[in-house]
Amino acid sequence: MSIHSEISNIIRKRIETGEYQPGKMIDSLRNLASEFKTSPEVIRLALNLLRKDGLIISHHGKGNFVAQNPVSFREVLVITPLHGHIDQDIVSEFISRFSEHPEYRLIMEDIKMGDNQIDYDYIERRSAELSRMIDDRLENGKLDAVFFNGSSRIRLSFLKKYINKVKLFCFHDISQLVEVPCPSVSIDYYHGYYIGLHHLFDKGCKNLIIISLPENENIYSFHADLLEQTAITECEEAGINLHICHSPEEAFDYLAQNPEVDGMFAHADACYIKLMKRFHELGRSPGEDIAVVGYYNTPWAEMFNPELTSIEVFPKKIIDEIISLYFSEPPYKTFVTKIRPKLVVRKSTENFQK
Repeated sequence: MSIHSEISNIIRKRIETGEYQPGKMIDSLRNLASEFKTSPEVIRLALNLLRKDGLIISHHGKGNFVAQNPVSFREVLVITPLHGHIDQDIVSEFISRFSEHPEYRLIMEDIKMGDNQIDYDYIERRSAELSRMIDDRLENGKLDAVFFNGSSRIRLSFLKKYINKVKLFCFHDISQLVEVPCPSVSIDYYHGYYIGLHHLFDKGCKNLIIISLPENENIYSFHADLLEQTAITECEEAGINLHICHSPEEAFDYLAQNPEVDGMFAHADACYIKLMKRFHELGRSPGEDIAVVGYYNTPWAEMFNPELTSIEVFPKKIIDEIISLYFSEPPYKTFVTKIRPKLVVRKSTENFQK
């Protein structure tokens, strides 16, 4: 823990125990610096933490005073990517829900998702940084809960050491195998894959391409395996020809050599960003001679031409469920709650019928 954090905690305890009374001025920067044998700048940083927490107020030219009604709050830490369509929905839901509870202070910690390149140095460094941060906040006695995104590209096993020290909640667990035993709310991926595939079957498709995750995407290996095994099983039972690709480029090349392909299903809407523009190179028209289905129902789905049929995964519902659990009566059970996706039909399949 940093020196100014340690000093901040000592002064915090003086306020909480009444040594520093509400409305009374606390010692000057110079006196505190002398007491703690440090510089006034370090004391200033320590007081800034208390000011941010609503425990002290400053009057220019007069000094720092204990707030008349010191804010009493609990900290809630959310570890999640802060960028991307689904992630922004998740962040917005956390902010909206906790804005109704001023007694809680919401802390958002960003983690990178990246593309298909895994930066192991970043993973190790960020995990260590988050662990130190949690240790610091447990030291000040304010941290009440940690919500963590199970689809993150960081190792979450370090959170196991906080079991019984802080409330832990997992959301959006992409593997559906919670690495840290705690309450979790996630997507029922199998159901999403099932309804996407059977929508193509119902449209009369007999020759499908499935775009799975890249073969080197080992963090999401469970996600890829589930998609591929579901596709293989369902297509075999329905008598459908199936080819699995691991990138949009591979899918395009296969489609160029196999014009009989009449349906495509991908693990994410983003797989079609380049493909939609290239179908015309093959003389193909999505929604007319090939049915196309995506996943996650991102805003892109309605921007494609034609608009993309996709699988809605209800990220806000996932967060609402996990936050509602947090505000329910303990004890909390260790379990995984799955939110069932829904098919959203648009022009890329709406009028297709073979």
